[in-house]
Amino acid sequence: MSYEKFHGKINDIRDTVIQSQELEKGISIVIPVHDGKEFISSCLESIENQKINDAKFEVIIVLNGKFIEELTYLHSTTFNNLDIVILINNKNGAGSARNLGMKNARYSHVTFVDIDDYISQNYIQSNFDRMEQDTITFSQIHDVLDNEIIVDNPINKEIIDNQEKAPVSIDNINKIASITVCKVIPKEIIMLQEFRDYLRSGEDTVFYSELFINSRPKLKILPVETEAIYYRNIREDSVSRKKASFDFLVFQRLEILEILDDMLSNITNPALIKFVRSKYNAQISFMNRYLIEAPTDRERVIDAIENMSLKHFNYSILNRGFANTLVISYCFPPFSDTSATIVAKRLINNGDVVDVVSNNMSRIRHKELSLRDMVSPLVGSNIVVNQLASFSNMFYLNSFIDTAVRFYAKNKERYSKVYSRAMFPISHLPNIFIKIMNPNIKWTAEFSDPLLYDIESKERYGLVENEVFIKSMKNGLLNDFSKYVDNNLFNISELIPFALADELIFTNENQLEYMISRFCEDEKELIRKKSVIMKHPTLPNEYYNLQKSNIVFEESVINIAYFGNFYSKRSYGQFVELIEQLNANFNRTFKLHLYTNKNQIDENDLLYLKKKYINVNDYLSYTEFLNATTQYDILIISDANTKDDKPFNPYLPSKLSDYLGSGTPILALTEENSVMSKMSDDKLYKIDLDTFAKEIETNSISNNDILSDLVTLVNNEKKLKGGRSLDFGKEKIILNDEKTRMELTNDLAILNIDSKNWLIRPKELPVTTSSSYEIKIDNFSDFDKNIKIKSFYNLKNIITIELISIKESRIESYCISKLRNKYTNIEVPKKSNIIIKIKYKKNYKSDGFLNAGRLEIKGI
Repeated sequence: MSYEKFHGKINDIRDTVIQSQELEKGISIVIPVHDGKEFISSCLESIENQKINDAKFEVIIVLNGKFIEELTYLHSTTFNNLDIVILINNKNGAGSARNLGMKNARYSHVTFVDIDDYISQNYIQSNFDRMEQDTITFSQIHDVLDNEIIVDNPINKEIIDNQEKAPVSIDNINKIASITVCKVIPKEIIMLQEFRDYLRSGEDTVFYSELFINSRPKLKILPVETEAIYYRNIREDSVSRKKASFDFLVFQRLEILEILDDMLSNITNPALIKFVRSKYNAQISFMNRYLIEAPTDRERVIDAIENMSLKHFNYSILNRGFANTLVISYCFPPFSDTSATIVAKRLINNGDVVDVVSNNMSRIRHKELSLRDMVSPLVGSNIVVNQLASFSNMFYLNSFIDTAVRFYAKNKERYSKVYSRAMFPISHLPNIFIKIMNPNIKWTAEFSDPLLYDIESKERYGLVENEVFIKSMKNGLLNDFSKYVDNNLFNISELIPFALADELIFTNENQLEYMISRFCEDEKELIRKKSVIMKHPTLPNEYYNLQKSNIVFEESVINIAYFGNFYSKRSYGQFVELIEQLNANFNRTFKLHLYTNKNQIDENDLLYLKKKYINVNDYLSYTEFLNATTQYDILIISDANTKDDKPFNPYLPSKLSDYLGSGTPILALTEENSVMSKMSDDKLYKIDLDTFAKEIETNSISNNDILSDLVTLVNNEKKLKGGRSLDFGKEKIILNDEKTRMELTNDLAILNIDSKNWLIRPKELPVTTSSSYEIKIDNFSDFDKNIKIKSFYNLKNIITIELISIKESRIESYCISKLRNKYTNIEVPKKSNIIIKIKYKKNYKSDGFLNAGRLEIKGI
């Protein structure tokens, strides 16, 4: 039952049960009894022995489940001074028994006592003296373990520490606020909710969370000197002493979390959010306890959690104590950055729990919550340094080093390994201090790209002003690499791992050789010996289906997608050129979709792309992106252009790793001898950039075997899928779906603008009066169909548009300028067709007249 429905139900209870009744001041003591005969005497005697002045009270005993012996005992034993009501509940469970008891309470206030517990002599009178209509009173709670009374317990400490506060905040008594006992509650408050009797444990946590949300009561602690004490027996079957079982420590916790998760999504009061969150996290702690005792059950536990689709689950609590690797990554999810994405994918593929030190990147990166959700099941502690983010300003970066090193020093016994990854160079620096503290720890350092030199081979520079630090490195701390030390952050961020890391990860061989090219051969060999080539990780197939991407495109054309940013060495121009060449030289229609940071594209460039009918979109979330890669017909990627700046290309586009997991054909524009040019995969179709340029120049792109094979493959795959199709015959181009068909004579060309939106124009020069230029639209459905038509040419008496309706035997003629810049509605009768003809006044050989005859047809 959802939180909103449950909230409505409890309001119905209030209206039907309480009905503004005037309740006599007093306390109704509700005691559920199930298989507790041996405790009845001590419990009721503690109530019978109360020191009463004027307090009124009753005892409501609710028998449920197994109760024959208990009922017999109660009838045979006399408690002369007690006003006892015995109820028999037809449902099992303490929660159900308490619901029945509190509904039948006749006094203004209710308190709960468990049958195996007892209360002090002053409990009733002390609460009676201080209770109010809108206030819950709290008393002390002492634990009884093996006949020993334990006063100094965490729950009772809240009472002692806050007894002089009036009123007391729920923050101050967080623990005691959610246990069933040691409190006296106004009936008009308590009846606003009920114990969820289907819960097998934790029903008190849920009950009191809802009580505080629904009622916002005042809270009052009885002074310690009143000696109002609730004595709680700690038995072998108490929650804290129960043996680990999946059912109790995992499944029953998830039942509670489902309810609390709904509450957290619907409350806005900060104090209540904090309270409910604490109860939520406490349930996760039980699950952590289970994993500690049954670590091989981790996958089973994670599956159970993920099946619940909880929005507020805190994996860091579940994973507490499991990490033996510390990850130092300046940028980490939820912040969106290639470096953060690669780290997350590495962790997912490794499958081990880690602790993380990262920085708050909100100043320079937006949050990507889907990536956070993917990796969070593997993250224990995540220490986030709340400092302004920077790429190279040590004024801001020093605090990151300090935090990472201090966290390691405090917890060094946990870790046998440390991992760092840099595009942000600061990620590697804390590890020099960690290796000094613990030379035996295994440090794996990964480089995403060269750090010291940028893509144009210009040296990056960031000043490190710590002279002592620089001097110590120059004086031998970095062994053979000490002689290369200076005060440049980017230089030492390479040198420190080269010298001290136990393992170095490079994404490709070219990157390794480029980064070590500045050293002598012995130093190069030292680095090579501890280096590993690990291409960017590809996630398992199930991650491509976590979130459906609601992209819309015209499925009858060949849709090509690019995901990523553009910069000086990788522009969109080559992609636009490619699409134009494909449309001009292959008997198909191709549509390019770009997913990029639109804010980084000049407005003039956006306008240019729009005129080219290139679909430009903002970035998708990471899980949407993964799914989108499975929906397009071709994914396109390109090497960075480095031939004028570097001896060889040291870069491998990281998006390729995501593309490779999609199962979609990939068209790669590669630089000679780049890593991507040497890769082999059944789905990877490579075209050399120089060859591509020459084929465009010589107008021989149609002879490119790789492109021909790719187009054939994709076209065959689309035919197998069925659905809408765009077929290019010798005489006609035919767009087919179940209810409509559009036929174009082969002297027309067709481009796709958007889903069911087309641009049609004469195919080639010269345009002639004798050419057909005919578009036939058939409507096979049982309903008239409306389409829209628009032109772009404004000169009169040059081009005429004829609309021919065969069914209605009519012909309408329009000057093309009449249809310019606004849509004209045209009706295609059911079970009939119309013909649209483009008629030129005379023959023309100028390119402008190809565009003059353009028609946009929308709705087919």
